[in-house]
Amino acid sequence: MRRVRHPGKKVVYGLAGITAAFVVAAGAETLNSDKVLAANEQQASNTQKISEDEAVQIALDKAGVKKEDVKGLSVKLDRDEDRGNREVYEIDFTHKGTEYEVEIDPVTKKILYYEMDEKDD
Repeated sequence: MRRVRHPGKKVVYGLAGITAAFVVAAGAETLNSDKVLAANEQQASNTQKISEDEAVQIALDKAGVKKEDVKGLSVKLDRDEDRGNREVYEIDFTHKGTEYEVEIDPVTKKILYYEMDEKDD
C-alpha cells in the first residue's frame, strides 16, 4: 500500500483512502461555496430598496407627467427572468391616451425599460 499525506489531513492509506480524501475535500469545497452563496443572498436581501412610491415618481418624471393626471396606475415588484431573475418594479399607467410601461431597478433606481405607446382614439 502507498502512503499519502495531505496537508492538514490525517495520513491516508491505499486507493480507497485516496478516494475518500478526495470526496471529503470536494465536499468541503461545496460547503464553502454554499456558505459564500448564502452570504451573497443575505447581503442582497439587506440592500436598501426604494419604495413603490419612489419607483412611481421615477417613472412619472421620465414620462414628464404628474401622478394626479394618470389613469390605471399599476405597480408590481417582480423577479425578471430575462434580467438574471433580479427584482424590478414594473409600472404601467395611461396619460391622455398614451400607455406607458416602465421597469426600474429597486436598488440602483435605474430605468431598465421604458416604452410609450400612443393610442389612436
